[in-house]
Amino acid sequence: MSVRCSIPAAIAAATFIGLLGAPVFAAGSPQGRGPDLSTGKQLFDASCSGCHGQDASGGQGPNIQRIPATLGDEATAKIIKSGVPGTGMPAFAGLTDAQAMQIVAHIRTLANAAMGDVATGDPDKGKAVYDANGCANCHIVDGVGGNLGPDLTGIGSLRPADFIRLELQKPGENLPKSPVTGIAIGKWTEYLMFRAVTKDGRVIEGMRTAESTLEIVLEDAKGNFHSLHKADLKSLEKEPGKSFMPSQTSLSDADLNNLAAYLASLKAAAQ
Repeated sequence: MSVRCSIPAAIAAATFIGLLGAPVFAAGSPQGRGPDLSTGKQLFDASCSGCHGQDASGGQGPNIQRIPATLGDEATAKIIKSGVPGTGMPAFAGLTDAQAMQIVAHIRTLANAAMGDVATGDPDKGKAVYDANGCANCHIVDGVGGNLGPDLTGIGSLRPADFIRLELQKPGENLPKSPVTGIAIGKWTEYLMFRAVTKDGRVIEGMRTAESTLEIVLEDAKGNFHSLHKADLKSLEKEPGKSFMPSQTSLSDADLNNLAAYLASLKAAAQ
């Protein structure tokens, strides 16, 4: 889901929708307990640190601190065991499912250490940060707020706090995909920004809300919709990485953790 608060300052919201679940317990772990972090560190040091660095921030291989938060624990464990064909990432097929999940859990601790411990965030203080920075101008929580950005009412059921904190810092970077809505329509990127220039020189910038072969509909920063015929456009360009949501670089680590904790506490009502 792309969290688009209008917080003055130049969180990444951009992707708060896209169904990543909460962290998963390793196979074989006692119920209610997470993976063995000490074993995860040993396995990471032996198998991963040579390419990705002791803190997973990169070396011969890329920075992978954010991978579990972005892809989810199970998907990351699958990559560890299966590798990535066509790249330098080998398969560690000899690891058990539990061992792969222990490595993933260790990588999460490295990400938390790099950005501050999100687990220490206070949801009540985070609610105050949310209110003080005008997030409700663009987002709805429990039926209250604006609709330029996604509804955050149940965001905590879709995303863990560490992922939310990362998204608050880099809006537009990981935009969500829409669900498949028919046999002829696949997933497409939601909240993707476009810049359209008409043949008479008019410039329209906004998020794509609908598109067909012949026309595209953009929503601008004021919530106005523009239905544009592609034949009338001089140019139409995607603006990847851009978002109406400003990056929350002005917030302190404590405020970011508190805000992430508040958003992570917003759970969908049981059906």
